[in-house]
Amino acid sequence: MLARIASELLDPLTGPRLSWLEEKVVTPTPEDLEYLSDLVESLPIERVVEEYGISKTRLTGRDWYVEVFFKPSVNIDGLYSGYVGPGTKTITPAEAVMRLDFRLVPNVEPEDVLEGLRRTIERLGLSELVEVHVHDCYTWSKTDPKHPAVRAALRAYSPLGLRPYVIPMSPGAAPSYLFTRVLGVPMVSTGPGHGGRAHAPNEYVTLDTIPKLTLYVALLLAELAGD
Repeated sequence: MLARIASELLDPLTGPRLSWLEEKVVTPTPEDLEYLSDLVESLPIERVVEEYGISKTRLTGRDWYVEVFFKPSVNIDGLYSGYVGPGTKTITPAEAVMRLDFRLVPNVEPEDVLEGLRRTIERLGLSELVEVHVHDCYTWSKTDPKHPAVRAALRAYSPLGLRPYVIPMSPGAAPSYLFTRVLGVPMVSTGPGHGGRAHAPNEYVTLDTIPKLTLYVALLLAELAGD
């Protein structure tokens, strides 16, 4: 049953099958695409492939950046049923568990995901056999790249002799909406240095990143005070 649901949400060759979400998606906007060259230069596909040990990417070039950064996605975090340990076990599993996470983009809300998932399960005739439990739920967040706070963050790199990049949206997940959509204040994720393999084994940040960040924060505060 869960395998059928998974196949309705994600195809290993064509990617997410979320037409019921795509209908509401508004990104990438023309303004988002203004910064596409920044995305390409700051995050080469080749580096991602090497760092995470990816044998092959489904998309390449511009299409890869557009889908990863500006489109909704679904990830099957885990799928478990029955006995998978050593030895032989001839059993019939009593239950199966699948954990999913969805990444939202502007104009797509958590209730859209839950309703679409419910309709998918219903269409497959599995409503009476499948239970859906929501563990965490928060929505998308976005700050205008031309906001004065973003401009200040960019200027703060100048004394460090570094070229900053503008990444309109991140494919990660965090409750940033509490700032942008609840409090109504901009949020900028910024800072010099180098790290990698986020949430993966051997996640790291280089030692020289810490003093750079400390100096950058002081420069950023000065820029914000000037505005």
